[in-house]
Amino acid sequence: MKLVSSNNLHKLLLLIILFFLVIVSFNKTMGEDEGRFSYMGRVWVENDLPPYTGSIENKTPGIFILNAISYALFGTNVFFIRTIGIISLLLASLIIYKIGTQLHSYRAGVFAMTVFGLTMSWRIMDGAFASLTESFMILFTVLSFYIIIKKNTNTSINWRYWTFAAGFSMGLAIAFKQIALTSTIALIFYYIINNHKNGKIRDSIIGLILICFGILTSTIISIVPLWISNVQIIDYINGAWLLLFDEGSTPSFLYRFISARELWMESRMNFFYPFLILLVFQQNLLKKKYFLGLFVWLIFDFIGVNSSGYYFGHQIKQLIPSLSIIIGILLGNLIEVYIKNVYEQSKYTRGILIFLLIFMLPYNLMIDDYIRIHHKNYIEPSKEIGLFIKENTNPDDFVFFMTNANAILSYTERVSSSRYFNPLFINDPTEYSEVYFDLITKPPKYIIRGKINIWDFTNQIEDYVNQNYVLYAQIYDFLIYKKN
Repeated sequence: MKLVSSNNLHKLLLLIILFFLVIVSFNKTMGEDEGRFSYMGRVWVENDLPPYTGSIENKTPGIFILNAISYALFGTNVFFIRTIGIISLLLASLIIYKIGTQLHSYRAGVFAMTVFGLTMSWRIMDGAFASLTESFMILFTVLSFYIIIKKNTNTSINWRYWTFAAGFSMGLAIAFKQIALTSTIALIFYYIINNHKNGKIRDSIIGLILICFGILTSTIISIVPLWISNVQIIDYINGAWLLLFDEGSTPSFLYRFISARELWMESRMNFFYPFLILLVFQQNLLKKKYFLGLFVWLIFDFIGVNSSGYYFGHQIKQLIPSLSIIIGILLGNLIEVYIKNVYEQSKYTRGILIFLLIFMLPYNLMIDDYIRIHHKNYIEPSKEIGLFIKENTNPDDFVFFMTNANAILSYTERVSSSRYFNPLFINDPTEYSEVYFDLITKPPKYIIRGKINIWDFTNQIEDYVNQNYVLYAQIYDFLIYKKN
């Protein structure tokens, strides 16, 4: 059912979503993950040190390729890649609107888009950092589902091409983050649920094969830049996949339990639970194949969100596309079933949208930005320290960080002595030995540690630092040691 005289409402809401994504994103502060990806893109372009061999990080190559392009065009910066991230989230919002409209109604699409778009700007979702992997992963994930939903029958014209395209798009999602595999499983289930009676079994099997072939094709394309940079397949497998099982990639059970409780029981995620209760009054939706498919999508993305155990804000974003579509349909269907008067339907629709806008705005981040704008002496510590090191080194000098300070490293525009530039991934004796060898063969001019040290290094490395470096400066919470 269409909203009377409101067919352009989604355009206005898109502008509102864009406004708040921009407001919270351009705060001039480079995040730690952004710094890590920025550094890897820079050394790939500037120093011929590609991911997995020249720098260690447990992500698939899509985000490194984007950051390499960003550095090649504009040097070390945060604005270009965030702009691309904002555009991705805006496009994802539009696709989610189209999915809701396709599956149920214009009203459901508008609700879904509003819930998704505003949630992406929340602090709990790391809304200030639109350039992280999930922004791009989500875009290609929802595009895959939209293609399958739009062309949800094996009897439609060119269905084979569209099914391949859905797989290709999902492969691009995986190229930005491996956890898109859970969304991939959900896509396959959605395809099976909604196509098992549409045409021949043989065609359904062909469709599944085409999805897998599309994923394989885009995956191969995503690693071509690595191959050009002489990165071997085994390096890609070790760095992007096997490293996920490294100690630095998995927290303790206690940490998982505490973080899960805080997220699911003591955070702004509680806002969504009352909407799901609406299903009790609309059990007719459970008879719809598409709705069951959406719940499968939600379940598998819930598994994905919980899989790492860290519950970083940007990781939670994976859950929101399917959740927002379900909420949009529940709200749209509630109005359609229980309110028969068209005028009343429009009135309640406006009321719900106003409610969503009031209660879903990113107030915390807006206050943060207001304080920064009106604080004349506000300084970004990471940039200040990074530029300090840059000004006191030559371009061919090395640095080494014995703490997690990736934004600082990015701003230094210097190269780490070791490909293990982030202590998070230094865990076994072989890795510590490699770091020690790197420090000897490529001695850094400066070593940076946190004032409060939470990273353990071997006695061999500690002795080397104590014997060859002296404290040179303390800036904010960081200690800078200079080579004797």
